Formats: sequence, C-alpha cells, structure tokens
Amino acid sequence: MHKTWRIAATLAVLTTSAVMPTTISAASPNANPTANPIGLGLDSLISMGLARNADLLAAGQQTETLAQDTLTALPANPSLVLEAMRNLEGPSGPKASAKLSQEFRPGYRGHVYAAAKARISAGQEGQKTRELDLIQDIRSAFYAWQVLNQKAVLQQEAERRWEGLARLAAIRVAEGKISQVDEGQTRLNLAKAKQRAMEIRSDMAGLEKQLGYLAGALPLPDSPRPEPMDSLPGIPPMDSLVAWGEQGNPEVRIAQREIEFGKAQMRVEQNLRNPSFNLSVGYERETDGANLIGGGVEVPLPLFSHNQAGMAKARSSLREAELKKRAAESKVRANLADLQDKLAGLADRYRNHRQEIRDLSRKQLSLSEKGFREGLLGVFDLSRVQEEALAQDMEALDLMDAYYRTWNRLGRVVGGKIW
Repeated sequence: MHKTWRIAATLAVLTTSAVMPTTISAASPNANPTANPIGLGLDSLISMGLARNADLLAAGQQTETLAQDTLTALPANPSLVLEAMRNLEGPSGPKASAKLSQEFRPGYRGHVYAAAKARISAGQEGQKTRELDLIQDIRSAFYAWQVLNQKAVLQQEAERRWEGLARLAAIRVAEGKISQVDEGQTRLNLAKAKQRAMEIRSDMAGLEKQLGYLAGALPLPDSPRPEPMDSLPGIPPMDSLVAWGEQGNPEVRIAQREIEFGKAQMRVEQNLRNPSFNLSVGYERETDGANLIGGGVEVPLPLFSHNQAGMAKARSSLREAELKKRAAESKVRANLADLQDKLAGLADRYRNHRQEIRDLSRKQLSLSEKGFREGLLGVFDLSRVQEEALAQDMEALDLMDAYYRTWNRLGRVVGGKIW
C-alpha cells in the first residue's frame, strides 16, 4: 500500500500542468514564485537612467559647455594706445598721445549669435538622441530579462517533472519493472535540467547588472518587475511610420539642425564680405606745447578679398547638411520597410506556434505521459517527448524576444513614437 501511494503521488507531479509563476530570482535558485508583482518597472528604470546614467550626464555637460559659444556674439574689446616721446637734443617739451579705437561691423553680432544658437540647438538634439538610445537599451534589456524569466519558469517546471520521474524510476527499479539504465537516464535528464536552469539564472543576473549600469544604479535596488508578455505589440501602418520617422528620427532631426546652423553660418560669412570700420578718438600734446584732440575713421578698401573662401566653405557645408538629411530620410524609409517585414514574419511564426504547434506539442506530451503511466512507453521515449515540448516552448519565447528587439529598433527609428 505504501508503494502504491508513492507511485500515485509521483504521477500526480508528472501530470501537473505548467503553472506560470510571477518571477524567478536570478540570485536564488530555489526561490519560490510570488503572487504579488514587485520590483522595478520599465518606467522606473527609464526615469533612473535619464537622471543618473553616467555617460548621459557627461554628454549633457558637453552640451552645456557648447552653450558657452553664445559668448562669441559679444562685441570686440576696444583698443587703447598710449605714447610718450621726448626730443633728446633740445626741446624741453615732451610729446605724448592717447587714442581709443573701436571696430564696428553692422549686423555681425546678430548673425553670430543666431549661428551660435543654431549650433547649440544641434548639440541639444544630439543629447536627445543619446537619451533615445539609452531608452532603447533599457527597454531591450528589460524585455530580454522578461523573456528569460519566462524561460526560467518553464525550466523550473521541467525540473520538477524530471524530479518526479526520477523518484518514480527509482520505485520501479526496486519493483523490477525497469532497468537501472532507465533510472540513470532520468537522473541525467534531471541534472541537465538543473544545469540549464543555472545558465538561465546567470543570464538574468547579467541582464540585471546591465540594467543597473544603464540606470546609473549598480547594483539595482531591486530586481525588475515581471510583466505579462502573452501578446505582441502591434505594428502601425507604413504611412504613419514614415511620417513619424521623417519628423522624429534622430538622424533626420540632427541633419535638420545642421541645415539651420549652415544657413546661419552662411549669413555670418556673407556679412564678413562687407568691410568693417574703426572709429577712434584721441588726444595729442605736441613738443611746442600745443594740445590736440580729435577723431578718425579707418575703412579697409575691399579691392581683393570679399571673403570668397569663407562663403564657399559655408555654402559647401550647407549643401553637405542638406544631402545628409536627404540620405537620413532615405535610410529611414528603407529601415522601416525592412523592420516592418521582419516584424510581420516574426508575428506570423509566433502566432502559428501558439495556434498550432503548442497545442500539438502539449497533446503529444499528454498522450506520452498517459502511455508511460500505462506501461506502453519507456523512459527514453517519454524523455524525448518532454525535451521536444520544452524546446518548442523555448522556441516560442525566442521568437517573442526577437520580435521585441526588432520592435524596439522600430521605435528608435521613429523617435520613440510607438513606445
């Protein structure tokens, strides 16, 4: 009677359907799943990263340093010339003079200030791009952790099945119903399941460290919070994606700011083709005691140079920026078409697995377990079926992981519009 009870209990473990726990801790292999979702959510990790990421803070300071270029719009300092001379051969009265001069270039300060503001705007756009890249990295690592968490759940369930199978095999060896080879195979499969579970936990711990670095909190104050990932995020129509990409793509926006800077710099160079002039006022004391005061104007003659080189360089830079924007827009459209096709293919494969392959795999597993209980199927055959069922579930999670990674890339291309 005691042996019969143990066999029944073990079979109950084998036939228990997979229950999806909320989380598996990467640090504790024997941790029990919790029913209450706790831990850091995606929004919290992104907020931490934007506020504390070291690389982002350094880049922000670089942008702040660039803002000091507005000081170039200040007027040039005036010049003061003081002279004193004495005739050594006779006259007792010394000669002295003082002159104050200031250069003037009408309109130049305004153009330089506008160019500096345009350059700062380009730098700020670059900072937004770095923030967008950080958000993409955090999202990718977060969702990769979620997929691994679900893999850990599946592996934990497989480990429990092999434990039950190993106990049942030991009972049947004692009863003389199966050989020790069969029992050894069950223990080998159990050891392999534990090994895979350790690999998954190690990968989860690595992702937690990566998230900690990205969020500027290494180590993280808590593990990521498990979130349901049973469905795939949808794909907007191509017209919407193209419109968002042309407006929000980081490379397109930076190229647009470079065009604005190029136009402002062109106005600066055009202003430089006009000659500047110097106004001066001064005092002079002659050797005979006469005191002179007056002023003057100095204007260079634009006979040879009209800043042709500066304007040509500015014109070339502006054309380069325009071509960069055109290339960035073309790249956006090509990337969107490629990513949309990839997402559609991954979604079809995932749905096909969920609608057909998963049901067939689980039905095969149920029939195999029933055959094993009735003595119609051996340990090796059941092992192969269980391995195949686990492999199919893992493949579905790999498809989900690939979909989310591609979807995050799509979000980055359109400036985060679909997030």
